[in-house]
Amino acid sequence: MVKIDFQAWLWVFCVIDGLAKVTNGLAKVTNGLAKVTNGLAKVTNGLTKVTNKLAKITNGLAKVTNGLAEITNGLTKITNGLAKITNGLAKALGALRYATTHPTGTMI
Repeated sequence: MVKIDFQAWLWVFCVIDGLAKVTNGLAKVTNGLAKVTNGLAKVTNGLTKVTNKLAKITNGLAKVTNGLAEITNGLTKITNGLAKITNGLAKALGALRYATTHPTGTMI
């Protein structure tokens, strides 16, 4: 008659079951790491898009600044032109005043 050591068999089955659980746990950890890696890739792609958008915004703001500088330069030229007109009108009025107060019309 064959004698079966049930306690030894029970121990073997417990070890096999434990190893199977460890293997399943490792598979879950591997899947979790894959999800983390995919998530990090998505975050990286998102940050790249944000960086690109910020670069476009910066370029746009630089263009706005340049446009405002051109406007300022144009306004300065207009102001200088108005000053020349004012000076010219003052000279013309001075000449008219002289001509009306000095009948000879000669200016020194």
